[in-house]
Amino acid sequence: MRATIAVATMSDRRMIIDGQQVESASGAWIEVRSPATSELAGRVPAATPADVDRAVAAARRAFTDGRWNRLWIPDRVAILERLADVIESNLPALVELEVAQTGTALKFRRDNDMPFAADNLRQMAGAARHLEGKAAAEYSTDHTKHDPPRACRGVRPSPRTPTPTWSP
Repeated sequence: MRATIAVATMSDRRMIIDGQQVESASGAWIEVRSPATSELAGRVPAATPADVDRAVAAARRAFTDGRWNRLWIPDRVAILERLADVIESNLPALVELEVAQTGTALKFRRDNDMPFAADNLRQMAGAARHLEGKAAAEYSTDHTKHDPPRACRGVRPSPRTPTPTWSP
């Protein structure tokens, strides 16, 4: 089975909250223009504090109801690997989208950022098999830190696609 990502420039992109594509609570939109050409690349919802609250509540529910934290580790690994596969199989379209909305060089996105995003997901999938906290134990006992799960707001000040894959 081959998964595809629907990618097009010059379109409206919605936020994803609780697994659903949604608009901003305010109904307002922000135009995204290519910094290289000033052409309209699309629009995104103008998120509000209420939208952040919705996203945090959804993340909290996802943790407390066990749909992720009680998922068997091999299943978590399979999900991350699948996402990496989808990125790789849709690389040209994703590169085109990133170039349009960030104004960066095609070669940079094609040869660096986008492949790195898939590779980083695969690295995180492998790391998920070592969650017992002994990754650095051969050197000392204070290198591995366990933080409680928490929600974070996805704000991208830098137009780098791999950023969301750095902390799955």
